[in-house]
Amino acid sequence: LGYDDFQVLLLNIDEAFTIDSGSLQLKNAKIKVAEVNVGVPIKNIEAQLSIAGSEFVLNYAKGYLLGGAINIAEMRLDTPIKKTNIELTGLDLEKLVELHDQPGIKVNGSISGAVPIRVEPQMPLIESGKLNSDGPGTLRISKNAAFDSIKAQQSQLSLLEKVNFDHLSSQVNLSSDGWLDLAFSIEGRNPEKNQAVIFNY
Repeated sequence: LGYDDFQVLLLNIDEAFTIDSGSLQLKNAKIKVAEVNVGVPIKNIEAQLSIAGSEFVLNYAKGYLLGGAINIAEMRLDTPIKKTNIELTGLDLEKLVELHDQPGIKVNGSISGAVPIRVEPQMPLIESGKLNSDGPGTLRISKNAAFDSIKAQQSQLSLLEKVNFDHLSSQVNLSSDGWLDLAFSIEGRNPEKNQAVIFNY
């Protein structure tokens, strides 16, 4: 199946729809999808759905992406404003960076966190989403034109070209006017210069 920029492969529902008193009924039906591609593939998705008349509830959804897992908490789908919490576990930073096609940037490690989402009629909003590294990792930057341009103005940024980090974190908010506010922090050490690195952006 395909719609707009979404692609769905191998959809399976294990519960039949019924009509009761003229309304659609579906109780705790498990839905399995081999893959949904929304710009990044989410694989082996399992969800549970309930429909009772006008009540339409996603009980949960889970799947795998970027070498890690995604879990979506219960969400009412029959209301103008929908709220849920998305938990991300063990996302591979190397795979995440590859999505942005930035040559010369290599990151090893993984991150986990939670992204609270409120879906309004106009667009989805993110409220105080947080991601943190699961443990130590590495950042290497070499021959990246955008970074080299900034480094030419702030030479101390050269410390970021080699970092063994102990902690990496980010906070994200997406407002109703489409404004994305992303805060990023990395703490570690440049092994060549034996220099502590604390960078906030």
